[in-house]
Amino acid sequence: MSRLGESIIRLLTLLALVPSVANATKIELQVALSVLVVLFVFRLRRSAEEVLRRVIPVAGFAIPLIPWVGSEVVIILALLVVLVLVPLPGRMSSLRWATPLFLFLSGSVLAELFSSCWAGSQGLAYLSLVRLDEWPRARDALRTLVEAQVPSLNAWARFFLLVIAIEFFSARADLRERWVRGLWGGSFVSALFALLQSAGLLSFTLSNQTPFWTSIHRVSGLMSDPNALGVMMIVALWCRFVSIDPRHGWRGGEWLVAASIVGAGIVAGSRTFLLGLFLLVCATTFARARRVFVGTCVVVIVSLLGVSLLDLYTPWIGALVGAHGIPEGIRRGVMALSVPRLSETIFSRRIFFEIGVALWRESPWFGVGADHFRAYVPIVGARLGNLRGWVDNSNNFYLGLLAEIGVVGALIACATAFSRGIIAGFQRSRAAWALLAVAAMLLTGPHLDFPEVLLVVGCLIGSSTVARTTSPLQSPIVWALSVAMGVLSASAHERGIYGWREQGGVFERWLTPDARVRVACEVLDGEGEGARLLVSPLYIPRQGGLHVRIMPERGEPYTVSLLSQEPHQVRIPCDPSTGDVWLRVITTPPWSPGRAWPESSRDFRILGVRQLLNLKSR
Repeated sequence: MSRLGESIIRLLTLLALVPSVANATKIELQVALSVLVVLFVFRLRRSAEEVLRRVIPVAGFAIPLIPWVGSEVVIILALLVVLVLVPLPGRMSSLRWATPLFLFLSGSVLAELFSSCWAGSQGLAYLSLVRLDEWPRARDALRTLVEAQVPSLNAWARFFLLVIAIEFFSARADLRERWVRGLWGGSFVSALFALLQSAGLLSFTLSNQTPFWTSIHRVSGLMSDPNALGVMMIVALWCRFVSIDPRHGWRGGEWLVAASIVGAGIVAGSRTFLLGLFLLVCATTFARARRVFVGTCVVVIVSLLGVSLLDLYTPWIGALVGAHGIPEGIRRGVMALSVPRLSETIFSRRIFFEIGVALWRESPWFGVGADHFRAYVPIVGARLGNLRGWVDNSNNFYLGLLAEIGVVGALIACATAFSRGIIAGFQRSRAAWALLAVAAMLLTGPHLDFPEVLLVVGCLIGSSTVARTTSPLQSPIVWALSVAMGVLSASAHERGIYGWREQGGVFERWLTPDARVRVACEVLDGEGEGARLLVSPLYIPRQGGLHVRIMPERGEPYTVSLLSQEPHQVRIPCDPSTGDVWLRVITTPPWSPGRAWPESSRDFRILGVRQLLNLKSR
């Protein structure tokens, strides 16, 4: 790679580090800093290639072991390896396949950043509260920028890391093999830890094993949570399946590792793991003989139908599933096949689907914004009247992606996948099964949100596909359209917001000092037509109060002085036939709970006012 290419990769890597550093805890940053020092020491004494050959297997071994420290540490460490060693072979042109989606997300990020800076001293007033000598406060101020002002940056950073992983593992088959061996060993250790945890033989509990997971008898092991454990275990099995020599198959010691990984996936209670395991069994038998493959599929299908029928006509299966000591994965798998419980399973999935579709309808062309699904789930579920329990995603990667980036973004994502050669990869048997497994497992949840899963899936895609050298999608016209669509998508998103939450029957969310919100234009009781914005402060400055300037895209601005914590309603005239009303809300002076109440609060986010919404009064 040329020096210019290396410089570009390093610059993009530094930008990709911003959201992870902003969201990292103290221990995650300490671990990352320690690894960075070690990398620099090795890099000064040896060539980049020599360091890579030593670091890659260690990195593969560590991936299944360190996520319990924090989800961001995996991303930070992976990006630090890229920053120090720049392990991309060839030329920058090898990344052309990723350009459409990369430019779409980049356009959205730049538009959001420009929109934040457009107000000058008012829009970035919260930066006056940042002091670099006080890292927790500086980090939370940076988090305000990343989470609320430029939310697309996090999605951009994760896509950048996925592209780097795919390209690296595709071009360096020798290092990919070393990495998979390290991953195989680390997965074995992680699986043993999960099995010991499930058996109650560990006298300590890690922070990732929350009381919620313990109460439903699911273990997280060393992963972010039980779902990540199940998906990570099955993807590790798939990586090994793709990398082994088909002439020799699985060796003796590998069967022991595979058995431990299967056990860990079962105690994790992940039905995605069971789905991936079923496809792996099919792929293994298909690679040996077509007759064996057909026979295996018939046996599995008949067995599943048999379990369903037995559960329908005999009571002992229900008693067995409810018995103490039955692994959670088996219990959840049987419950999914249970005919009497089928309506409950369908209902729970229907809730996820309805929320995802309703959120997509909020902005069908450009979505509600990358990484904004969780922010809208509480209020969308309440409007539908069917939100039961904890729901924070669509339980379907594709539906979540469609809701966040809309039809335009989804089409650009499909074009990027086509340029990578995803379709062509199905022409090879092992690659076809691996891609089919990844595609099927993403139907059951947004598993790429887990950084450890993101990297391993990148390895799996890289080893199963080859980028197309020529494609009509790799043209300057397509690239220009991608940037333009990214900029337009940012104009269709709210900005400067945090997620909705319910407090005493009223929904509320925090706004940053400079926010852009959308308010429904409707017929108000006894007040005619208009849009209603209800705001409330939590902190009132001693001198002058809190001032809120509300600027509609059309019409005169409003200025409100808040001298108490009582809610204040602002009515904006509008025409319901023109759709929702977009408002820019600027709060002065900006404030931080950690500075307002240093004795009782450790929240150093830079905030404005709360937006309130009472669905019962609508």
